[in-house]
Amino acid sequence: MNDDRIKVLEMLADIQYIRKVLENNLKDKTGEQKAFAEGLVEAYKNVELRIFEKFALLKDGEAVN
Repeated sequence: MNDDRIKVLEMLADIQYIRKVLENNLKDKTGEQKAFAEGLVEAYKNVELRIFEKFALLKDGEAVN
């Protein structure tokens, strides 16, 4: 695996970690805080998808592990 691909995968892991932390904290939020956190979760999901697409990490619409 080349260095660029390793860096991309490391970045993706960081993004996924941040998204998971946000998701886990959603249950503690209410009102505007919850709406904001839900928006961030969706934004992180979109970034993950763009990374998967850009670096050909998708196989038949599913993420490749």
